[in-house]
Amino acid sequence: MDNGNGVSVESRKDQLLAQLTDQRQRLNDIIENLPGIVWECWGAPGSSQHKVTYVSPYFEAVFGCRREEWLSCPDPWARICHPDDLPRAIEEARHIFEAADHGSIQIRCRAKDGRILWVEVFATVVKNPDGRPIGARGVAMDVTERKRAEEIIINSERAKREFVANVSHDFRTPIAAIKGYAETLLRGALEDPKEGREFARTILRNADRLAALVEDILMLSALDESKMEFRPQRIDLRAFLEEYLDELRPLARRNDNQMQVQVDQGVMAWADRTHLGRVLRNLLSNALKYNRKGGWVRVKAESREGKLVVSIKDSGIGIAREHLPQIFERFYRVDKARSREPGESGLGLHIAKQLLEGTGNRIWVNSAEGKGSTFYFTVDLPPVPS
Repeated sequence: MDNGNGVSVESRKDQLLAQLTDQRQRLNDIIENLPGIVWECWGAPGSSQHKVTYVSPYFEAVFGCRREEWLSCPDPWARICHPDDLPRAIEEARHIFEAADHGSIQIRCRAKDGRILWVEVFATVVKNPDGRPIGARGVAMDVTERKRAEEIIINSERAKREFVANVSHDFRTPIAAIKGYAETLLRGALEDPKEGREFARTILRNADRLAALVEDILMLSALDESKMEFRPQRIDLRAFLEEYLDELRPLARRNDNQMQVQVDQGVMAWADRTHLGRVLRNLLSNALKYNRKGGWVRVKAESREGKLVVSIKDSGIGIAREHLPQIFERFYRVDKARSREPGESGLGLHIAKQLLEGTGNRIWVNSAEGKGSTFYFTVDLPPVPS
């Protein structure tokens, strides 16, 4: 039959069918290759009539289970939704459904292998001719990496606030001491030579404390911005250690502590001299400050798996188990009462860890409360001449 335009009805029908088939194939190709899960369900969320009828192939890539297996479950959403988030998810989905509108929900889900994923579900409600909601269609996106990035930003902002609070406190204490003693000197203490000298020493100690804090903050900033330069060189480890032990002998004498170096002559390390010295000074001074009267500090070094492993062991008060996971965090102080001494910024161990990790090395500790501590760190061995 001709439709009057020289084209038969059957021919026109075939053309329309071909166009429809082509459009359907294109839509199917888009859905199957979309980096998101296209879904469709019918009935009110949380009701006995609710049924998921379709999820696109990307579902299997995200959750690791077959679509047919999941769709055949009595309550498929409960199978993948985190149990802590399921009640909220149902409540929010029901609110979107009853409003016959569109919206989105962020929930935690569980993949087949146990991974916890963050998924954002976008939904548009399907309505019947009377305008009543009868189902919903939408897309679910894996937003786990985005949530992790958001968490990093939030934690970074929190760390910045804590950093400012800690630095403000550490600056305020020595500044108040310097100001107070300077005012006392001006009010007449200068007339008493003995008292004046003692006040001047206190001012100097607090000025040293400020200088050490500023130095730590500047180094921390350089490490955070990856601007720290490392200039490795061959270092005679025993001779290097002796230099720092000599520097710290006055501190050792205060508590009648003995310091021992059990490192063979000629043991060589490959490190930045300044940075290695900073690590040693921090660990050795801590071993002395938190030691017992008449105690000891022993330093050893041995070659192990292509690295030089240095250990600094003391007979001190030790560190309780609950503090060990945080011991290398910035501003973390185990003994807050004793750590407010001049030069104690709470950054020493954190900086030591950063300096060592910056050259592919590491630092760790074994300790128990009342039984002393042993800090270990690795240093590179000198390269073998070609």
